[in-house]
Amino acid sequence: MKPISHLLLTVILGLTVLLSPAMAADASGSLLINVTSSNVHKANMAISFSVAQLQQGQPLIILLNKQGVLLGSKANAAKFPGVQKTLLNLIDKGVPVMMSPQGMLQYGMTRDDVLPGILVGAAEANKAAPLPHIKQMLTW
Repeated sequence: MKPISHLLLTVILGLTVLLSPAMAADASGSLLINVTSSNVHKANMAISFSVAQLQQGQPLIILLNKQGVLLGSKANAAKFPGVQKTLLNLIDKGVPVMMSPQGMLQYGMTRDDVLPGILVGAAEANKAAPLPHIKQMLTW
């Protein structure tokens, strides 16, 4: 009887380990990546982490906030080419990328300065599609 109990326990644990990531992605809600820095290294870390999470099936929302708004400015294409390319790819894959209107004001940006597909503020984002429920937030 004992070997059967061990086998059953092993199967249950194995299924739990195999199914946990899929169940977690469905049950965990969206992950908000709050990018507050225009430091190239920090921005690359945040965006690379976002890509990795998306590849694992984690729903995402990216918020460019404070100095992070500079990452989504057309005027900074030469300074952040890789970050901007990845942001546009994420937008193409359906990831909502939002920009803080207050951050834009702080840096003298207008709607015309923003990369295509980036949503300015929650109101604009909600007009495009209702934002998914946010369960966790990470800030860079």
